[in-house]
Amino acid sequence: QIMKSFPVRLKVTDDRGFEKTVLLKTDLLRVGRDPSNELQLDHPSIALHHLVVYREADHHLLVNTSQGQATLLNGSPVVRERLKHGDQISLGPEVPYRLSFLVEGTRRADLQEEWLRALLRAGRAINSSLVLEEILDRMMDSVMEITSAAGGLVVLAEADSTLKPHVARNIEIDHLREDACLEAWDLIRKAAASGRTVLSGSSDCTGAAGGAGRGPLESAAVAVPILLHSRIGGVIYVVHKGAVEHPLSDEVEILESLAEQVAVAIENSMLTERMLLAERLSTIGQMVSSILHDFKGPIACIQLSAQQLQLGVGPSPDLLDGLGIERLAAKRTE
Repeated sequence: QIMKSFPVRLKVTDDRGFEKTVLLKTDLLRVGRDPSNELQLDHPSIALHHLVVYREADHHLLVNTSQGQATLLNGSPVVRERLKHGDQISLGPEVPYRLSFLVEGTRRADLQEEWLRALLRAGRAINSSLVLEEILDRMMDSVMEITSAAGGLVVLAEADSTLKPHVARNIEIDHLREDACLEAWDLIRKAAASGRTVLSGSSDCTGAAGGAGRGPLESAAVAVPILLHSRIGGVIYVVHKGAVEHPLSDEVEILESLAEQVAVAIENSMLTERMLLAERLSTIGQMVSSILHDFKGPIACIQLSAQQLQLGVGPSPDLLDGLGIERLAAKRTE
């Protein structure tokens, strides 16, 4: 029944890491070197008609149609075998392609479980530091891992409420000018002003580094606010190029949870900075008090000596005036 309820896909991955996903639109999908196949793979070790994936009742079958060439299912040679979600298919040891059989509903559940694990790892990484830049760096690494986005950026609100880029992935901060990324900045400002997540399906700034004035790139973008106790702390911005394989609503939920963790970590970092500043000011105050205490003894001696000289000298007005000035100076230094 699962096969009837959810779409089925074959994901093709080559030895360079490039991926392509093919939806099984009919009950039959043929794979081989011949252009008539629904999935054509060009390699001399692949047969013209190498294998077939087809639906039978409530499941799918893999059939080797290569007439003698290898077809491996999870590492074992097969002629005909029932498929399940996550099965790995190889067309021989020399072939640089790997096929993954994916059932969409199960795949989404697996993706959500993977995200939750990544979110747990992110929380541990973020909360393992009290240094703001380290927190933001770890947060952006987690964002890119969880979303597989083409680019990401975190902006923080300054004391005057202006938004300043701090950490980016695949986006050049030096080229992140508002005139080159109008729609991205508009999305970021909307999220900051409303305190709510904002979605867009139009353009991004991942191409801004190549030169200003480029037209918008087709993409899907998400801006998630970082909400501190009494104000907007910043915005997490991510952008996907091309089609997004997972629902953005799932991604938003994960990013909002991540933003909550980041907000707590930022507040802890700010509190630590204030405590360190207070400790430094207290230390400086103690040092100043100690220095003044060290000077107080000599100054008292100078003052007493001036008084004694005034009592023991003759009536010369000039000398008496000079000693009076020395006493006054000594008092002022106290």
